Amino acid sequence: GERDVRGDVRGDVLRADRVRGPQVIDTQGFVELTAGTVGLLMAFFYFVAVVASVLCFFALLTAFEANVRDRLWEFGVLRALGAGAGQLVRAFVYEAVSVAAAAVG
Repeated sequence: GERDVRGDVRGDVLRADRVRGPQVIDTQGFVELTAGTVGLLMAFFYFVAVVASVLCFFALLTAFEANVRDRLWEFGVLRALGAGAGQLVRAFVYEAVSVAAAAVG
């Protein structure tokens, strides 16, 4: 049968190419192809973000654990002077939050 020329032209774009001359490109197909590619790229970026977040979590965990290990003597002295375990935990958490806030700000 005959094609509806108006329907085809409405969804297509006329593009001038120096080597091959003018071409008609299906814009709806191009948008669908681009949407699929963008979706794939976004999935890749989300995967990278999750991996980076997990790595950052373990890096911070290791850094805080090393900080506590290095300060065991100080914690022992504070406990000997009468500081409770809760006070030491609060002091450590306040220090960690302060360092994180200083790094962000």
